[in-house]
Amino acid sequence: MGANLARLELRVMLRQLVSRFRKIEPTGPVERLRSSSTGGVKVLPVHYRLEG
Repeated sequence: MGANLARLELRVMLRQLVSRFRKIEPTGPVERLRSSSTGGVKVLPVHYRLEG
């Protein structure tokens, strides 16, 4: 239950955060996590503008 709750909390937090942005643009190359057991993004530089 702990991991599932953490995923849900993260999903809700990210939706709320992203809804406050007017524009999000990548500003550099994506660096992927190099691991045989875990996949994902290690670095993703972005520039954003807030609503308002």
